[in-house]
Amino acid sequence: MAQYKFRENERYLSILGYMALFAYHQVLLQQLMYKQSPRIDLITYVPVSETRLQERGFNQAEQLARIVAQYAHVPVQSLLQRNRHTIKQSMKSRGNRIEDMKDVFSAVNNANHQLQSLFKIRNPNNPDSQTLRILLVDDVYTTGSTINACAHQLKKSIDPVHKLEIYSLTWARS
Repeated sequence: MAQYKFRENERYLSILGYMALFAYHQVLLQQLMYKQSPRIDLITYVPVSETRLQERGFNQAEQLARIVAQYAHVPVQSLLQRNRHTIKQSMKSRGNRIEDMKDVFSAVNNANHQLQSLFKIRNPNNPDSQTLRILLVDDVYTTGSTINACAHQLKKSIDPVHKLEIYSLTWARS
């Protein structure tokens, strides 16, 4: 991941994508174990700051999400935005990581509309009666603070009558 993420070695993207796709299949198997129908309705990803985007030229979480979405035939949409730049998480303690994630993310302006539309597509006769399953993709999971902050914002962005189940997929755990 470091070769790809920090050294712009893009030849690693396809292997990272296939590894993420394997993890996606594990999410579906987990749903089966809990007697749920194995499905994900939408894939989204953790946004990077504009500073980080300019440094790297890409969002590694978005690229992984797009590979999984392509092979899984699931739509991918940008539902989150980063409100401020933070220093690299790898340089922080666990406590600092958790504290630093407060108010970093918010839902994009049309997130509620995007989710409402998906509810209507999934169940046109009664869009309020369904649970929407979202897969949130990031590259590395350490404390869970980033995933938790993003999931909180997604749940905040939708009308309370709707239910979201948010699953996370990360390429690595550190």
